[in-house]
Amino acid sequence: MANAKTLYLLDGHALVYQYHFAFRDRPLVNSKGVNTSAIVGFTRMLWDLLQTSNPSHIAVVFDPSGGTFREELYAEYKANREEQPEDIRAALPRIRAIVEAMNIPVKVVPAYEADDVIGTLAKQAEAEGYDVFMVTPDKDYGQLVSDKIYQYRPSRMGSGVTVLRKQDILDRWDIERPEQVIDVLALMGDSSDNIPGVPGIGPKTAAKLLKEFGTMDEAIRRRDEIKGKNAERLAEYEEQARLSYKLATIMTDAPVTFDATEFTVDPMNRDALAELFADLEIRSLAKAMLGAADAGKTVPASAGTLDLFSGPVAKATTKATLDNLPFGKTASEAGEIPPGEPGTLFADKAKPKKPDAAGAETIGGPAAYQSHYASLATTDQDYQLVPHDDVERMGKLLEVLAAADLICFDTET
Repeated sequence: MANAKTLYLLDGHALVYQYHFAFRDRPLVNSKGVNTSAIVGFTRMLWDLLQTSNPSHIAVVFDPSGGTFREELYAEYKANREEQPEDIRAALPRIRAIVEAMNIPVKVVPAYEADDVIGTLAKQAEAEGYDVFMVTPDKDYGQLVSDKIYQYRPSRMGSGVTVLRKQDILDRWDIERPEQVIDVLALMGDSSDNIPGVPGIGPKTAAKLLKEFGTMDEAIRRRDEIKGKNAERLAEYEEQARLSYKLATIMTDAPVTFDATEFTVDPMNRDALAELFADLEIRSLAKAMLGAADAGKTVPASAGTLDLFSGPVAKATTKATLDNLPFGKTASEAGEIPPGEPGTLFADKAKPKKPDAAGAETIGGPAAYQSHYASLATTDQDYQLVPHDDVERMGKLLEVLAAADLICFDTET
């Protein structure tokens, strides 16, 4: 039986950045010149998560403005990153407004990154019997994964949703305990966060040292037993390694408390959402989230294909729905879509699972579905040429377009 107590904690900034850059080559810009890429991507992901995973509790956590305690430890922490793009700066308050209009709690704790707040809440909820899903693409969250805490990586560019369990983390890093992720990062460094590490030690050497000594601290203490350059490196960069360990550690004692009554999934403020979507000109999401009662439960009809020149003009349909996706596969891998288990991430019986490149399981049931929108993998294609000088066929094309609820029009300039 699936656990009825499920908490999803979303790493707000990490996800906003992911979806902003996912549309980097073809940004979504409305008539007012506002780049809505991150807004649409984040909101669609959140809506899909609510529809497919059906969590009992949820929250979105953002980084605070200003610095955190890590900058106090090391002024160069994350100093290698480019300045936040203006489009992301403009998107963040709008995304927060949408999340709040969905009646989802937002957490920001001064001086603590979202990682620390999520780590603290995850451990507290785990102690209360919750299955906790940390929704983030960031690799350092692996240190928090346990028998009841998972890393949920949303779909990006059609990659599909994956959930990293404890064994996935161990296999991915070649370690024996998830908390050794901290030791690996401290030894090898992390260029994304500008954590220096020990020059000359990479992930394979770090994993080898941990197999022999268990922890970075023990490897440093017993470095005389290490042959070759690595002993010299640990001696020369001991202080830097210990600093890197502190920087890489996600805190689990941030000043925040998990309150189950605060994190429940509540009805959305439809009027507030409608106003926000109208202002941003996000019509497709408005229709999916605020339209008919079943909007968002099935793939939008207009996402299919049409035969332009035979039979009457009709709305297209697709074959995939959120409630009948196969366990452990995406719709494209399954061929035909058998009955599934709505609202279930893990089944009682073992079923085939397809690992991704990092060894992560592609979770089946409805959670495997990438989006409530159709894709090349879930629809048939029927490409038809309409020459610009063929008046009859061009007229028929215009009839089809005029009858459609939604069309996609691409220009190559």
